[in-house]
Amino acid sequence: MSHKDTSKTKEQLISELLELRQRVSQLEVLETERKLAEDALRESEERFRGVAERNFDMIYELDLEGRITYISSAGEMLAGGKPEEILGTFFHDHLPESEKPKGIDTLTTVSKGQSMHSYQLDIIRNDGTVVSFEFNSSPIFKDGEVIGVYGVARDITERKRAEEKEREIETLKEIDRLRTELLANVSHELRTPLATIKGYATMLINYDTKLAYDAKQDHLNSIDSAADQLMELIDELLDMSQLEAGLFKLRKTLASISDLVCDAVAESHARSPQHQITSESPKKLPKVNIDARRIRQVLDNLIDNASKYSKPETEVIIRVKQAKNELVISVTDHGAGIPEQYRDRVFDRMYRVEQEQSSSHASGIGLGLSICKGLVEAHNGRIWIESEVGEGTTCFFTLPLGTRKSQS
Repeated sequence: MSHKDTSKTKEQLISELLELRQRVSQLEVLETERKLAEDALRESEERFRGVAERNFDMIYELDLEGRITYISSAGEMLAGGKPEEILGTFFHDHLPESEKPKGIDTLTTVSKGQSMHSYQLDIIRNDGTVVSFEFNSSPIFKDGEVIGVYGVARDITERKRAEEKEREIETLKEIDRLRTELLANVSHELRTPLATIKGYATMLINYDTKLAYDAKQDHLNSIDSAADQLMELIDELLDMSQLEAGLFKLRKTLASISDLVCDAVAESHARSPQHQITSESPKKLPKVNIDARRIRQVLDNLIDNASKYSKPETEVIIRVKQAKNELVISVTDHGAGIPEQYRDRVFDRMYRVEQEQSSSHASGIGLGLSICKGLVEAHNGRIWIESEVGEGTTCFFTLPLGTRKSQS
């Protein structure tokens, strides 16, 4: 080997040595940067964990099966157990049975890549108590695929209790308003018949010898009618109070609805001679297990209502038909009808739809239809109206049939 060749080899060695030193320096820099990055990541994780552990909200992570893979220390306070006792359990195992379908549906939705916010679920604590949480959940992505769910849950039990309390207060206020309105209406309705009774009774006492026989009879008839009006008002108030208190008791026996309708129609002619009141029903109908006196009360009220709100000489029709396992009774008038905005309220207590077309001013305090609703529902039936302005109104109610097949 020549001297020149040896010199070139040394130069190459020096060059390679310098290059190697440069690479070592670069590696040292990279290692330093890696250590700095690891320290920054560790500090970031510690900060996050510190925030998570000190947060009053519960931070959690789930896998796609709903298994809890992380839960912050707030889980001990909010979920009723130490976080380590909850890790590995399934999210839906901590839900009441009624909430599990909703919880599973939510997990499915988030697992498909959608976030869900401000949804509420009840959770069973380890001590068995049930608390309410508001959740915000989002998917965890890795390489474009969802690998889990993370989110934040806040205990809103006290908030819901406060809202419930507020609703109770509003309900009590409404009850108080209705009670005041009822007292005002009752006072007004009592005053009219009482004034009639007082006035005619005083006249009979003071002018007994001066009044003709026919005049006395007219005054006595007015007193008798006013007394009946008072009795009807008192009966309505008693019925309403018993229905609302859940103290109403039915005395059920097997009865013929056809007979009840026939009797109701016959007697209604005396109360509303200016109307044509008729009935339509099949010749044979199953008997029903009902409190006949109370169903007769419903029929009388509906017929009287139809008469009050329809013009004289118009027809009021009572129809009965069997529909599968129930009887459907309807009362149809050809009056002015009820505007749509009032139809949902006609069964409310103390509500009356005033109509210029009614044959007479509708007396009473608006309890009749509300009592009818209570009586029908006490028989496990339904009641509703169908109406068309200018055409008339039909009120329907149903009575369930029993298993016996006695024919009326």
